[in-house]
Order: sequence, then C-alpha cells, then structure tokens
Amino acid sequence: MGCVQSKIKIDGGVDKKDNDSDHDAANSLLNIESWRDYPEQALVNDRSVDRRERAYWKSLLAWAPPALAKKESKEEDAAHTVTLEDSYELLAKRIIRGEIEAALPPEKNSIRIFLSSTFNDYGAERDLLLRDVLPFLKFFGSKFGIDVVISEMRWGISDESVKENRTIELCMNEIEHCRNVSVGPFFCLMLGNRYGYRPPPPMLSVSEYNDALQRAKDEENEQVLLALQSVYRLDNNLRPPSYVLLTQSVDNTSHKESIGNTITKLIRYGKGESNSYKPPSNDTQLHQELLTDFFDPPSVTEREAMNGFLSSNHQDTDKHELAKKVGIFHRNIEKYDGPHSSKYHDEFEEQLDDLKFRTKKFAVDGAFFREYQVASPVDEDVESYLLEFSNDFCQWIVKSIIDIATKRAELSEGGGQSTSLLLLREISIHHAHAQRICVGREGIVRHLVQHCKTGKGCIVLRGSSGTGKTTLLAQIAQRISMSSDMSTAILVRFLGTTPASSTSEAVTASMFMQLSMAFPDIASNALSKEDAAGMRPPARFLELVRAISSRDKRIVMIIDSLDQLDSSDPGRDAYESWLPTLFGAGVLPNVAILLSALPGHLDTIEAMPLHRIEDLPQFSLEEGEEMLDHLCQRYARGLEQKQRNEILEKFCHERSTLFLNIAFLQSLRWRSWDTNIKIPITVNKQIRLLFSQLSKDFGPQLVQAFISCLISTPGGMNLDEIREVVSMDNRVLSEAFVWHKTPDDMVPSMLIYKIVGGLEHYLVTRKVDELDTKFWYHRKFWEASVKEYLSATNSITKIHKQAIDYYAKQPTYVSPMKINTRKMRQLPHRLREIKDWPGLCEFLSNTPEALIIELESEEGRSKYASYWRSLNDATSGNTNISVETALQNFTLRDSGVITDDHIFLIADFLKEYFNAYEVSLKVFMVALKIDISDRDIFEEKYRISESRQLDCMSRIGDVYTRLSKYDEAHKWLFKSYSELKRNMGEDHSSTLCVLSLLSRLMKDWGKYKESLEYDTKLYDLSLKKFGEHHERVADAARQLARTHYLSGRYPIAIGYYSKNLTIRKLLFGDQHPQSAVALNCVGMANKVIGKYEEGLKYCRQAYDVKVELYGKEHSDTAVTIDNLGSLYHLDGRFDEAMKCYKEAWKIKRSTLGADHADTIMMFGQIGRLYHDKGELDKALPLLRRNLSERTRILDPRHPQIAVAKTPLAALLINLKEFEEAFVLAKEAVELRLDVLGPHHPYTAFSYDTLALAELGRGNINEAEKAAIMSYDIRRDVVGPSHPRCAVAHMTLSKVRSAQGRHGEALVEAKKADEVHGMSLREGHPFQQVSNDLVHKIGLKTGKGEVDQEE
Repeated sequence: MGCVQSKIKIDGGVDKKDNDSDHDAANSLLNIESWRDYPEQALVNDRSVDRRERAYWKSLLAWAPPALAKKESKEEDAAHTVTLEDSYELLAKRIIRGEIEAALPPEKNSIRIFLSSTFNDYGAERDLLLRDVLPFLKFFGSKFGIDVVISEMRWGISDESVKENRTIELCMNEIEHCRNVSVGPFFCLMLGNRYGYRPPPPMLSVSEYNDALQRAKDEENEQVLLALQSVYRLDNNLRPPSYVLLTQSVDNTSHKESIGNTITKLIRYGKGESNSYKPPSNDTQLHQELLTDFFDPPSVTEREAMNGFLSSNHQDTDKHELAKKVGIFHRNIEKYDGPHSSKYHDEFEEQLDDLKFRTKKFAVDGAFFREYQVASPVDEDVESYLLEFSNDFCQWIVKSIIDIATKRAELSEGGGQSTSLLLLREISIHHAHAQRICVGREGIVRHLVQHCKTGKGCIVLRGSSGTGKTTLLAQIAQRISMSSDMSTAILVRFLGTTPASSTSEAVTASMFMQLSMAFPDIASNALSKEDAAGMRPPARFLELVRAISSRDKRIVMIIDSLDQLDSSDPGRDAYESWLPTLFGAGVLPNVAILLSALPGHLDTIEAMPLHRIEDLPQFSLEEGEEMLDHLCQRYARGLEQKQRNEILEKFCHERSTLFLNIAFLQSLRWRSWDTNIKIPITVNKQIRLLFSQLSKDFGPQLVQAFISCLISTPGGMNLDEIREVVSMDNRVLSEAFVWHKTPDDMVPSMLIYKIVGGLEHYLVTRKVDELDTKFWYHRKFWEASVKEYLSATNSITKIHKQAIDYYAKQPTYVSPMKINTRKMRQLPHRLREIKDWPGLCEFLSNTPEALIIELESEEGRSKYASYWRSLNDATSGNTNISVETALQNFTLRDSGVITDDHIFLIADFLKEYFNAYEVSLKVFMVALKIDISDRDIFEEKYRISESRQLDCMSRIGDVYTRLSKYDEAHKWLFKSYSELKRNMGEDHSSTLCVLSLLSRLMKDWGKYKESLEYDTKLYDLSLKKFGEHHERVADAARQLARTHYLSGRYPIAIGYYSKNLTIRKLLFGDQHPQSAVALNCVGMANKVIGKYEEGLKYCRQAYDVKVELYGKEHSDTAVTIDNLGSLYHLDGRFDEAMKCYKEAWKIKRSTLGADHADTIMMFGQIGRLYHDKGELDKALPLLRRNLSERTRILDPRHPQIAVAKTPLAALLINLKEFEEAFVLAKEAVELRLDVLGPHHPYTAFSYDTLALAELGRGNINEAEKAAIMSYDIRRDVVGPSHPRCAVAHMTLSKVRSAQGRHGEALVEAKKADEVHGMSLREGHPFQQVSNDLVHKIGLKTGKGEVDQEE
C-alpha cells in the first residue's frame, strides 16, 4: 500500500489511559484506529454517500456527554440564588454586584481552524475537507452549540490587498483571529514536498530597515541598496512607524517615476556582467527577486507556522495547552519526475526538512500529528491517502468537540450551575461593553452619576443614532462601579448586544436573576416559588425590586438603546408592557434608572411617572479631537495632520460618535503619504462608502445579497443560512468563483466570514431560534441598508423567494421530538412579506407545528395571530379555511403532533385573540376529553386534581361567563376553586385567580351578595399576602368597588375605587394608563350618586392623561370622552353632553371602524340624549339604527340586544306606539330572563318598560305583574334604599294610579321620592322627577299641592 503509518503516534496530544468509566464509550469510539474497523460504503470523492451515513461516523452522532446523560431534570426555583463554584465565587460576586471591571472571559462557541499549506499541491486535500469533512463536523458540533469553521485563504483576499502586499498581513491576522475565537483547535499545518513561496518582508521596522541598508552598503550591493530605497517607504501612520513594501499600483506618479528610474539604474549598474543580466518581466518581479535573495526570507507556510505555534513569541504560553490546539499532517511523496513535477517539489529541500523536523518535535508536546508516505501523487494509492487524511482530520476535530462538550457538561452538573454560569456570562458581556474608551461630556457625566448614587426615578437620555448615548452610559457605569459598596447592585444592559438582551421579557428575567443572586436572603423571602412561576418576568422583577428597596439596599439600572429590542418583540413598540415595571421601581426609594432612546421612541415613556427626558447635546470639536486621539491610541495608529484635519472638518457637520468611528476605521487603510483623500460628510454617505469598499473587495452581488439577508429577517440570519441563500443566485456564484470554484458549488464560507469581519464593529450576535444570528447594532446601518439594497420591490421579493426555497427544503423536525423552529417561523413571515396569500393559507392550515412553537409565549401568540389577520384582511375573509376551523381541526387530528397541553393552549389562544368562544369551548372540552353534549359527565364521571386540568376548568368557566351561560360557568369555576383551595390553599395565586373569576361571574349574573362575599375574601387574602401597596391589592379593591357600586352602596364603592386609584398612582404615577382607568372608575361612581361635578373632575383628569398618552384621536381617549358625555347628560347639561357623544362617536368610527360594537353603542347614547331633550323625532332613527346594527353584528342572544331594545321601547311609549313598544319590551324581558336570569337588576329595567307598555295598551293587570316583578328583583338584589328601587316605586305608582288606587299610588310615589332624597344630591334631576310624580298623584287624591319636603 502506498500509505504507511508513521512510528510516531499521538492521539490528540494525550498519551495516557483514561480510567474514568464515564468515558469508556467515548474512548472506544475515539480510538485513533477505530474508524478503520468500519467498511466505507463509497470512495471519498463519491458525493452520493454523506459522511453522516457511513457506519463509524454515523455511530458517533449518537454520542452525548456522560454528565448530561446522567443529569436529572430539575425545576429551578427562580426566586432563589444558585450555588457557584468555589473557584468562581469571588469573581462571581463582583460580577453580580455590577462591578464593571469584573467579567468572565468571552465564551467561545466555535472551532475555527486556519489551514496552512502550499496551495498548488494541496488543492485536493483542501477541497476534500470542505466537501466531505466540514459538513459532518458542522452537524456534529451543532449538537453541542459549537460551530466549526475552516479558514480557507484561497478566497477572501481582495485584489487591492494583493496589490498593496497585504496578503501575508491578512494571513497572520487570520491566524490570530482563529487563535482568539476558537474554543479548541485553531491551526492545521499540512507539509508536503514543497517549501513554498518566499516573498520579501512586506514590512520592516525602522531598525530592521536601517540594518538592511547598512548591510547592503557593507556588501557594496548597489542593486539591493537602490531597491530598498525605492520600494520600501516609511509609513508614519503605523505605530511604531515602519517601512512597507510598495507596488507599481501606488497612486503617486512621482514615486512611480522614482521606482522606474531606480530599476533603470539597477539594470545599468548592477554587479556582474551587464550583458548577462536578463531583466525580469516586470518591476514587481525585479524587486522581489533582488530582495528575496538578499533577505533569504522563510516561506509563507513557515511564517504561518511560526506565527501559529513555532515562534519564540509563544514561550510564555503553556506548550502542552498550545500543542493541543494544533494539528500537523506530513505528506512525503517519493521523487516524482512525471508531468507537472514542479507542482510537488521545489529546490528548498533543506529548509523544508528543517521545518518538518521542528514541527515533528513540537508534536511531541501534545499536538495531533499524522505522517503519510505516498508513492506517487497520480497513482490510485493517492485515494487511500486522501481517505486516511480526511478521516484523521475529522477524528481530530470530533475528539476536540467531545472533550469540550464533556467539560461543559461537568460544569453544568449539579442543578442550577448552568443557569448561574449563563447569567454570569450574560452580565460579563455587558460589563465588557461598558469598558470601552470614554471621553468628554464631564458635566453631564457628573450629573448623571449623582442621580445614580443618590436620586430616584428615571432619567431618559434622548438622542439620535450615533450621538454617543451608549458611550456615555458606559462611562457612567464605570464611574458608579468604582465607588459603590456591597449594599448596591448595578444592573447594566446594552440592549440588542446579546440574545438575553434582545426582548423585553428576557431583559427583565435576567435582571431578576441578577438581583436574586446579589441579595439571596431577601430574594428567598420576597416571592414564593408558586407566585414567581405564575408571574410574567416584568412583574416578578418589580416584586423583587420592591423587597430589596425596602431593606435599604440601592439598585441602579442602566439600560441602553430601547430601539435595539428585537423587531418581533411586542415590548419594542409597547413599552408600557414592561417599562412601567421599571418606572414602578423608580418611584421606590433607593432605586435609580438611566435609559437611552431615540427621539421617535418616547411617546409612551413621556406619559410615565417620575422621569425626566434630557436631550443629549452634540459633541464639541474639542471632544471630537480627544476621542480621535483615543481611537488612535487604541488601534496603535497615527494620522498625518492633513488627514486628521479632514476627519475633524467633516466631523463638525454631524458631531456624532458614530461618524467619527466610521471615519477612523476607514482611515486604517490610509498610508501617511496618502493626501488626496476625501471623507463623506454624513454618516449615511460614510456607510454607503463602506458598502462600496466591501463590494470592491468581495463583489457587489455578494455584498448586496449578504446585507439583504440580514435586513429581510427579523433578528438577523445565521451565517450558514446566509451562505445557503446567497448561493442560490448565479450572479453571486460567478463573482465568488473568479479565483477558485468551491467543491460544493456554493459561496466560499471564508467570503461570508470576511464580509462579517469588514462589518464587525457594526454587527451584534443574537440568539434567535437557537441559532447565533448577525444583525445591525446601529439603526443608521439598518436604514442605509434598506435604502441601498431593498428599495426596489423586486430585490425584496427575490431574497424572500430564495429564502423560502431554502427553508421549504428543510425537514419539519430536526429530531424525532424536536420541531424545526427556524423553518416554522421563517416561512410564514416571508410568505406574508411577498403577499403569497394562497401559499400562506396552505401553510397555516396544514402546519400545526407553526402554531405549537408559538403557543408558549405572548410574543409568539401575537405573531401567529397576525398572520391569520393579515391573510383575512388581504383576502377580505375569502380564504379556504378560517383560523377557528383550522385550529379546531388540528386538535381533532390523531397525528401525535398536538398534545393535551397544546390543545389547552389552543383553546385559550382562540378565546383571547379571536373571541371565538364557542370554538374555544369545544377545544377546551377536547383537552379534557369530554363530550360537550354529555351534560352529566361533569358531576358523575369527572374528578380532577392536577393543576393543569384545574386551570383548564377555570378557563372553561370563564368562556361560559363570556357566553352568558352562567349556570355552566358557575359549575366549572366553583369546582376548580374548591379543588385548588383544598390542594394549594386559599391564598395560593392560582386559587385567588379563580376566586376573581367567580366574583366577575356573580356580577355578570346579577348575584351581588355572592359577588360581595367572593370579592371581600379576595381583597382580604390579597392584602394579607401582598401587602397594602401592591398591584394585586389594587385589582381586588377595584373588583370589590364594582360589587358595591352595582349593589347601590355608592359611598363604599367610591372608597374602594379611591383605594385602587391611590395604589395605582403610587406604583405607576399620575400619567399612566392604569391610573387613568382608576380615575374613570371614581368619576363614574360619583355619577351614579349624582355628584356630577366630582365625577367630572376625575374623568377630566383621566382625559388629560389619555390625551398625553395616546393623543386625542385614540379609542381609549374616546371611552373617557363618552364617560364625560354621560356625566353632562345626567346633570342636564345636554349641549355639552351632545358635543362629547359626537366626538367620541367620530373617534371610535375612525379608529375601531363603523362596525365595532363600541362605535354602534354611540347611536344609543345620542338617541337617549335626544329622547331626554324631548327631540323624539331625532331620537327615533338613532335608536332604531342602534338596534338594527347590534342585531347585525351580535349573536341574537347577546345581552346587548336587550340593551338596545329597552330604550327604543321607552321612546315608543312616549310616542304612544304601545304595540311595537310592547313587542320590544317583551323580547327584551325574555332575552334577559334567558341570559341573565329572573334575579338580575338589568332584567328589572326591562320589566319596568314592559309594565309601562302594557299600561299604554290598557292591560293593567299585566302591567301590575311586570311592575311588581321589577320591584321584587330590585329589592332583593340591590336593597330597598337603592336609587333603582325608586324607579320601581314610580312604575308601581303609575300602575296603582291607573287602577284607581290613588292612595297606594301616592305611597309608592313618596317612597320613590324618599329613596332619591337619601341616595342622591339635592337638586338631582331624578329627584325632580319623583317630586313631580308625588305632586301629580297628590292632585288625584284631592290633597292639592304637596310640599316638597313632605
């Protein structure tokens, strides 16, 4: 055989037996010879057999870290701290407390291997690694969160870099990059029979250059002396200043002439016989030949090896640790004299042998080493060598991945360890971000530092993109960190820089964990495990902040760039969903908050309490100069005065840090002699110039496709995804294959990574769908990208279609039990973007997996619902299937995809997002495996104890409540409440939630006594459990107030409404939506007792808040305007009432639509007002339309139908249209009896109207029955002193009078007047009505005028 194993055998650098039994299985698989025991199904160049399908490699895919395999799943207590390793304990405490200087080293999640070899004779090996080995390694590494990259320098070096002699510099930089980012191996050296290309040094230090000049003079070598003086030039921009090798392409005409004159002199006066001297074919070849001979430099391959591991610069590094990260492969070909022999041999055998000797010696320290003997590079045996080489390389990296995964598993073993390490790494990234160089703005810094140290509340820094908000907050974090003590926790988050800082809930969850670890004793008592589990992260975080603040501990929160939240996060546009939590923390003592935001992102923030918005001023020229000096120092660069002036002159136009950073990074390309330079005058033009330079380096089609992928994908794209998608474009491939064609016919990975390198200062990594994605950090870049590359519709459509093709080919499941989340989220998003409505409909209605992955989060449910709504809006509802039908079908399929838990969530989703109560109810029944038609199954067969089932029951009860099926609702809710109370305790959060639902049911049902019992218990338990100033207590107070309100105990109701208002203001301040709602409640409670001015005062305050929050033209503002109208209406101020009603109607119609129930309700409001004004002709068409529109959009049994029929019937009675009035009144009574039952106060209203209609028809006995029913209901439900009982007394008085029983009529009239006198203010219009009735009946009894006081 042509390939013989070397006597030296080193397995991954470890030459000892591993006795740990946990690794036996792994060791047996990873024996260096073990792959040879498995037959190969095909030759390595047969692409039909994937490496993953070959026996040995397939067996490796089943491997899992022993520690992970043994670890039991545990539910962590989120409110308690976790144990830290002793070795990390001190550092961890500093990190948790927020010391900016304390940070863990950046976590490395990639193995990036630099391939070093001569190019011409190692093409087959390089192609084989890319085609056959790398796909397997990427797949295997992805199982453990490790990305494998092979740094292949055949691509990614631009023509400009070649012309500027920067090729070697780029290679050396790439080696350092691989060393820095790789968690395992980073260097692979492949040595054959060629020593390789030996270019002259591309750069010389000043001393090296002077030494070379002196040596040339000493040797009297005029040729070299002139070459040195002509083709090396001092670049003063380098630090230290150094001489760089020039080329003919230098844009300096005088210098080109100088080079040409030098070459002439070299030819004319060169040593030796002039006649025998043959000038080289070009200038570059001339100076390279002369200087190569003079310097006798090492080959590029040796330089790479020296830089990677052989150099004396690595003496301070642990040799064994360094060796473990290096792979060395020697290939020895016997003397070959056949065709193209120069491809495999060169004349530098001595240097090559020396290099092989030194690398083999280095391998003894633990490097992965293999040596192969190959008879001929063209024999059939070369295939055997390639097979062994590719398998050995693959084995080496697989062993490294397994070692890394095993160590990480061991660290994660023991419960919460992984959580604590993840949190420490998360905080460390933000601390590292805060360690940036910060200069200038000393006055602002001192002011904000003082706020953080001693102030409370929130300061919001407002500034446009690139004005230095992030840098300023970093500087403040540094200052505070240096002077804080152990009683202070500093929470620093630069939003969008990490996966855990890209959504509002993730941010508050990580800050909650940080505080829990900073103050473990307080955290353990602040929240029970059950309460914490039942709360959203923002609410949970606020509870902990309150507890810590009350113990004289200080909390400082610094949160940068609210606009950097992920575009799919609801919290990005609805700050009120999570920022009130932070602002609620800000009203507490010892809590200070700093935020930064763009000017257009402050509408919600401006309405929040205890905050100040401070505009960030532009940088001064002096501060710009100071910042430029710091950048030069940081990058070890200098600038000539003219270059410096150019940057600062253009900086003065925008005075932003972003402009200065981009301009300086552009200047890294400049040599000190470059004088003809122009800097674009704006940030946008700077970005366009950057894109243009990238296009020159890597091709305009590729750069456009790359950036289009980033900005067309919410949260960005993974680099492997980008490579797949852009490779579908033939124009991109033609650009990429100019120098070499890849073996897999795709864009070279290195080109993708090189583009990322060119943009690294402006990109962030996020974790989206379990992938590391790249996305713009600065909004300016996103805006410029959209304008530059996606402004044309065809460009957008093209990139989306390519992505759709890519994701559609992916499997729905990445493993038997794991859904391909990425596919499920990308396809509907892109189908909607290109308006492929049939495709979107087909996908949504046939892919339950797309729903399953979104059910667990509010963000996901909202996004999934938006797809169906977009589809419905675009097709005007003319789709093949509705969301209700599609989702119900999912629950009925016996596919194994939808679990019982999923069914439960689907039912809840349909209820909350589509008001599909009937369908939701059916799906809930499916979740509990109950036939909805089986009415006895609940009592006789069904017994539930598990928490999820009890939760499901309570939600079924809630659906029945919304459907006005109160008996059924009570059955389900009471059963759930009883079981939860018995199993969990009456003060458990879940028990209290169901108790709240029971109370609401009783209110809707009209059973106020039972509602009062439940609400009182809910309030008392909440007060005891959460304390006086808690949002849960405010909720309970509002519910209790509502019950007292409905029961006619208005002063008590106002007391509890006021308590709700007090708590809301304390937690959220005056200018907050919840405070506005509480103000409305107090105002409307005052309305009912006739205190209209008091009610107007509160409702006007609510109106002012809502205008500030939402503006005048908002549906929420319209609700308050409607309330103001009703107050004016009842106070007899009809003109002001009409103005409010019409304004509310106009806003609701424009914001909610003409068919919305709230819009249609305004017909009834305005119609009743015209009725009370006596303008019956105007009232009649409005009240008729009110009824017809409600009948059109609502279920015939909906309670609002009765609400519309009753006032219309009352108007018809006044118009003497008694027959039609009777029909409407009777229908209203029947509907309310059916829906609300015979003991509801609303039923009493309809009985009043029916009594008067019957009276008008002359059916006095029927009228009496209806009037008595009205009185009995009101007396039993709200009590005899309720104003509504006065209405029943007046109706009875009219009936008795019609019967000729005037004495009894007068008694009833006086009772009405007495009730009004006790419950309403003096002069109330209702009291005037009852007074008038007493006077009228008194005349009939012959008593004449009746004194009002009587």
